[in-house]
Amino acid sequence: LSAGGGDIVLRGTGYGGTSSAHGIHVTGVSQIQTSGAGTIALYGIGGAGTSGNRGVNITGGGSIASTGAGNITLDGIGGDGSSSDNRGVEINSTPIQATGTGSVIVLGQGGNGTSSNYGVRINAAVTTTSGDVSVSGTAGAGTSSDNHGLEMAAPVQTDSGNIFLTGTGGAGTTTTGGAGNGAAG
Repeated sequence: LSAGGGDIVLRGTGYGGTSSAHGIHVTGVSQIQTSGAGTIALYGIGGAGTSGNRGVNITGGGSIASTGAGNITLDGIGGDGSSSDNRGVEINSTPIQATGTGSVIVLGQGGNGTSSNYGVRINAAVTTTSGDVSVSGTAGAGTSSDNHGLEMAAPVQTDSGNIFLTGTGGAGTTTTGGAGNGAAG
């Protein structure tokens, strides 16, 4: 999906009653890109179901890139589930890159469930050249563990911008911190 210098806006709501009821699911070697002043915005709300109800789920390779002045925004709300992994935003194996002057903004609210209801989970590089990186995650409540606001297992970096990271943990039994760093980043 390429907009040249235009904007890309995707909005989605997951279908309730199932598992993996993602609001937006970007998978495979998909590429979402724009240039110039064009922006990229993905807004997703997960449906209520059993587990894995993510607001915005990005996985499987490819890339999301802005090469000009436009920002990239990922905004997800996880659906509630009777089990685990109801995440606001999951970035896995697909880098998010603003290689011009644009910024990257990631906002996630985890759904309620048992465990691992992260607000935002980053498992692929999030980078900018001169723009800022801002990541804010609020975990959903759970009856078990690992309800982190922000979980990072990949680099978040900028060449000359600022980085703002905020995480608020959800209720649970153990390890429900605001932010966790699973790897160098």
